[in-house]
Amino acid sequence: MKKDGFLGIAVKKALWAAARATRIEEFNTRMQQMKDLDEKAYDLLVKKNGSQWSRAFFSPFPKCDILTNNICESINLLIFPARDKPIITMLETIINMLMARLQVNRDSVEEWDSLICPRIMETLKKNMKQAAECIPMKSDDWHFQIMGPHDQHTVDISQKSCSCRRWDLTGIPCIHAISAIWCRDEDPESYVLGNGVHGSIRV
Repeated sequence: MKKDGFLGIAVKKALWAAARATRIEEFNTRMQQMKDLDEKAYDLLVKKNGSQWSRAFFSPFPKCDILTNNICESINLLIFPARDKPIITMLETIINMLMARLQVNRDSVEEWDSLICPRIMETLKKNMKQAAECIPMKSDDWHFQIMGPHDQHTVDISQKSCSCRRWDLTGIPCIHAISAIWCRDEDPESYVLGNGVHGSIRV
């Protein structure tokens, strides 16, 4: 947006609100707010593929809701010293760097006090605190309607899915899912999908 001349703080906040929206309905509401604020900025955004910048259009398959390219930039910084070398030497250098990075991560896993990696556990605990404000209504053993502080959503425990889509996108139970899981007298940690479990090591 900066490259296109939109520098205002209000436009920036409206953009991030639309980008962070996890549902189409919420996205449309945020985009209408953008249109009311700056119609030119709105016209620019509607021409872009939503799946490239808003969670509302992200596929739940990768279990990743990251909006920035910080990971790519970190890798580029890591391999920067190898870029000016001959092709074979460059590839060997990159391989050695990645091997060392992966081994450091493997060593750090051995120090975990949980089967779930610390960052995901931190997110889960944060969600658990907020879930205390939710009221679950049971439909059957697997389906629940959850009354939250500001809205309500439906949870399908068997599909590990919530209508807010946060559980679907990340694999980490959202506040509504946690409320439903507690209603079943179960531990939310057991519902974190495999991407956060000990044994899956990220670069």
